[in-house]
Amino acid sequence: MNQDQLLRAAKKARRPETRKKYMARWKAGRLRLQIESCEGCALAEGRINAVPWSGPTPSELAILGEAPGRDEDREGSPFVGRSGKLLDTALLAAGIDRSKTFVFNSVCCRPPGNRNPTSEERTACRPWYLKQLRAANPLVIVLAGNSALEMALGETGISVKRGKPVWKDGCLWFPVKHPAWYLRRGNADELADDLTKVYDIIEGYSKLPFSEVPDLSERSVSAELKENGWVHIHSDIIGDHLIIKQTGKTIVPAKVLKQGYAVYTLDELARVRMLAGQKVMNTRGLRAVHEAKKVFNGVVVR
Repeated sequence: MNQDQLLRAAKKARRPETRKKYMARWKAGRLRLQIESCEGCALAEGRINAVPWSGPTPSELAILGEAPGRDEDREGSPFVGRSGKLLDTALLAAGIDRSKTFVFNSVCCRPPGNRNPTSEERTACRPWYLKQLRAANPLVIVLAGNSALEMALGETGISVKRGKPVWKDGCLWFPVKHPAWYLRRGNADELADDLTKVYDIIEGYSKLPFSEVPDLSERSVSAELKENGWVHIHSDIIGDHLIIKQTGKTIVPAKVLKQGYAVYTLDELARVRMLAGQKVMNTRGLRAVHEAKKVFNGVVVR
C-alpha cells in the first residue's frame, strides 16, 4: 500500500488497534521519504542515494552500523555489499532472520572514499538516527563498530567493549566489531558467536540470572547493608554487583561509597528491582520493567 492508501485505511478502520497499525506504517513511510530527500549536511552532495533502514517497524532486534558504502549508496539500502553478505552469514549462523531485523546506520549518506563519518556528520544525522530508533522500538540493539558505539552510547573502544551488553533507556545495547573488520581477516566466527549470544538473550535461552550474594569484600559492609534493609545481588549476564534498598529515601552507607561503586539511574533501578524480584528474565520483560519505575524509589550502587 502507498502512503495515500495507508492514510485512507487508517481513517476507515473501526478498531483502534487496526487504525494504530496503519498509522504506524504511514509514519514509517513518511520518515523514509524524509530521509531519502534530506540535504542536511555536505554528505548529501556526493551521494547517489540516501540510505534509510531496512526491515520491519517495530522490531525486537535492531542493528546499527557505521555508514553506507559504495554498494549501499548505489542501492539505497544498508548492508548490501561485502560487509552485508558477511553480516547475513553471521546472522544465519546465529539463527537470526534478517528480514525480521531492523538494520540502519549512524549516518544515512556515504562518506567520500568509505571513510568513517566525522563527529559533525554524525551530529547532523542524529535526528534521523533517533527517529529511526523510535520507529524500530527494539528491545536489543547491536552496535556494529566504533561509529555506532559512539552514536548510541557516546563511547569508543569497540575492541574492549565488544560482547559486553549495556542496559540503557529500556534496551539492551550489545557492541560488536563491524563486519568490515572481519573481512580484512577472513574469519567471522567471532561475530557469529556474538550474534548467537544476542539471539539466546532475545529468545530467553540465555536468562538474566540474579542471585543473592551474602558478602562483599568486607563483612562489616555486608552487615551494614543488611541492617539498613539493603539487598546485595549479582548478575551473571552483565557481571554487576548491585546493592538495593527498595523503599523510602536511601542514604548510601559511607563504607559502600568507599568501595568505589557507581550509582545507577532511576531507569536502571526499576529494571534491577523487577529483575531481582523475578530472579530470571529475558529481554521481552524489559518493557514491563520500563513501566514499573513508579513502584521503586531508592538508590542502586554497583
